[in-house]
Amino acid sequence: YQAGVKAPKTISAPLCYTERIDEEVENRFYDLLERELSYPMVYKACHGSLGKQVKLISSRKELQEMYRLSCHQEHLYEDYLDSHAGDDYRLIVVDHKVIAVMERKNEHDFRSNIALGGKGYDVTDSIEEVYKEVAIKASEALDLDYAGIDLARGKNGEPIFLEANGNAFFTEVEKVTHIDIANEVVKMIINRIYQKK
Repeated sequence: YQAGVKAPKTISAPLCYTERIDEEVENRFYDLLERELSYPMVYKACHGSLGKQVKLISSRKELQEMYRLSCHQEHLYEDYLDSHAGDDYRLIVVDHKVIAVMERKNEHDFRSNIALGGKGYDVTDSIEEVYKEVAIKASEALDLDYAGIDLARGKNGEPIFLEANGNAFFTEVEKVTHIDIANEVVKMIINRIYQKK
C-alpha cells in the first residue's frame, strides 16, 4: 500500500508461543477474520514456494483447523479475489526493470502455480504497461534487485499485487518466453561489481 500498489486485504495471524492456545484470543481472531475478510479466504504461510502453502478456507471449522496447525509459525489470511481464480501474472524484475512476463492459468485450482498444474503463456510484449510499472514499484519498495512479482487482474482490469518472491524460480518463464533470465541476472551482478571499483 505504501508504494501506491493495490493488494488484497491481508491480516497477519497472532503467533502462539505456548503449547496451549488461548481460546478467547483464538475466537476473537476468528471473529476479526470473518468480519474483515469473510469466506472464502486465502491462507498463506509466510515461508514456502510453488503455492503448496496456500489454501482456500471456506468455513470457521476449516479456519480453526488451519490456524491450530499453523499457530506456531508466521502466516496470514487474505481476501479471496474471485476475479483472478487460477489466473495471474509472474513478472520477472532484474535491476528494477521488467525483463519477462508469464501469464499463468490453471483451470483446475484457484492457485495458478505451474507446479500445481498451471500453464504458462508469454505476455511480455502484450501486457499493459501499468502492470510493469506496478512490478517495478513493488521491487523498489522492497529493495529487491531480482524478483518474481505476482500480479492479478482486478474486476476493472487493474493490477493487484499478490506477492513478491526474492528467489523466484525462472526455469518455466525462460522456457515460455525464450528470454535468458540467468544471463540478465549475471549481467546485473557484473555491472554492480564494476560500478564499485
